Amino acid sequence: MKYKEWVSEISRWVKKTGGELVHPYEVAHLIDEVSPWLSKKWISISGDFLAPHRLGMGLKVRQRSHTQIELVLPARWKNRSQSGRVHPGAMVTLAQECLEIFWSGHVNPINTQMEIGEFNGRFFQPVFGEVRARFHIKESELEENLFELKKNRFVQLLNEVEIFSSQDQLLALVSCKILLQKQGALPPSSSSEQS
Repeated sequence: MKYKEWVSEISRWVKKTGGELVHPYEVAHLIDEVSPWLSKKWISISGDFLAPHRLGMGLKVRQRSHTQIELVLPARWKNRSQSGRVHPGAMVTLAQECLEIFWSGHVNPINTQMEIGEFNGRFFQPVFGEVRARFHIKESELEENLFELKKNRFVQLLNEVEIFSSQDQLLALVSCKILLQKQGALPPSSSSEQS
């Protein structure tokens, strides 16, 4: 698709929404068709506005596909603890953002709420430099989760994000329990009702 056709396509798409809010991650999918590089930059920049708590962390999308994503957390002083190591909280935020950007590419973030109910981090060694978060899912598991969300209007997931050094050494695993829920859907009950 040429640039002029692409701009035309975005204009048609925005008109189709009828003036409703358009989520920046939805725009990223259109940009991705023309320039995957620009799409990754768009997500990185717009993410700072969508999640101001991560502003200054310098998170960047390194790779993104239908079944995987990789984010980079640079070795900045803002991401370090007093000892100079990468702060565990920064790595947990990195994992959370990795999952949020991934799932926002598969569900409409305007009418689907994502809640992280619980997380568990296992840190294997001290981390001092740039780190990368990777999440990947099998195609069949992805489709099963999306079908469950469509059928029940919510789905509970347990996703694990791997944290690597720039030399591809596994440094940490962060597991997150996630609830994806369509607007207006009742959340799953934690206890069964008896009649």
